Amino acid sequence: MLLFAIGFFSLLGQVVLLRELTVASYGNDLVLAFSIGGWMFWSAVGVLTGRVLRPLVHRPRREPGAPSGAAASGPALPSWARRKEPRVATRASVSALVLAVSALLPLALVFVRGSHRILGGVPGAFLTPGRQWIAITMALLPVAAVLGLLFQWAAERYVSTGRSLARAYAIESSGGACGGLFASIALSCGMSVLLQALIGSLGAALLVLAERRPLRPRLVAGFLAALYLLA
Repeated sequence: MLLFAIGFFSLLGQVVLLRELTVASYGNDLVLAFSIGGWMFWSAVGVLTGRVLRPLVHRPRREPGAPSGAAASGPALPSWARRKEPRVATRASVSALVLAVSALLPLALVFVRGSHRILGGVPGAFLTPGRQWIAITMALLPVAAVLGLLFQWAAERYVSTGRSLARAYAIESSGGACGGLFASIALSCGMSVLLQALIGSLGAALLVLAERRPLRPRLVAGFLAALYLLA
């Protein structure tokens, strides 16, 4: 479920940010090309960041039913013969990333809408290439990097249960396909990109709550009521 939601939110976030950047740049095609490349680059940076943070937020994961303590160690073995236990991100760290990216996406859209004024652009004129690159980087870096890191940690947790990485990619990709379909349908229905981002962010926050405790009918009803008011 988490991998599917990551794929859904990733593609939805990418689509709404690229649309908003295109509007903010008055339809400049080069901005769209740089934005797609920037999204891929910062996602890769987020994945690489996971290697740096691994000792801080990862812990060994034992197989279900495996003995622990002295019973698990058995006879002393040389270091080269000891099987290393897989290290995965804790549930708390993954939940924190989900909540972080759910807040970052709407903030990134707000920044893009005000980037022309924030960066000192002349009304009705294009930003200079350097300022356009700054706007693209500041809008995409936080969201793309966190999503790249989030997928890595979620996939590690999924694989540590004995399932394959290919299956994790398949689930994430199916979520991305649904996210793209939702963005297309929402646009045809006249839904603003900001509302799409808010729906995705609220859904991500709801997912974190669902993993911690069973969802109550009142909470689900409140979520649907919030969507109705936003629409």
